[in-house]
Amino acid sequence: NHTYAKAYAIELNQIRKMRNMIGGAKLAMEQIQIRLNTVSELGDVVVTLSPAMSIIKGLSTSLGGIMPEANAYMEDLSNMLGDVIKGSTVSSLNSLSIADSNSSETYAILEEAHTIIEGRAKASIPEVPSELKEEVELKKEALI
Repeated sequence: NHTYAKAYAIELNQIRKMRNMIGGAKLAMEQIQIRLNTVSELGDVVVTLSPAMSIIKGLSTSLGGIMPEANAYMEDLSNMLGDVIKGSTVSSLNSLSIADSNSSETYAILEEAHTIIEGRAKASIPEVPSELKEEVELKKEALI
């Protein structure tokens, strides 16, 4: 009974570790989803602000003759909206950077996923026969 209890305790500890790791991965995925939704919403803001900017520019030229002060305010507003649009667009030349990309948790999760996938691949894919390995090596050398 004592050996069974010890084995169950070890298994329970492993299950708890896996549960915590899965919980961390779930939180990371939720953060990614929120960030992607934010990017999507910012895209909608840009689509909405672009026509508003053109309307403001049109108003500033028409109001410029009547109220010169309003023209200055409209130009300021147009500049602010332009800054918002510039700050919220993603250039194809710039790559997206993730602030937490150097996190040790991120690397630990990726390493564990790599190990699990590698183990599954080794279990499901049979080993290459040694004769075939030698033949492939000879062909590689012949090509070089």
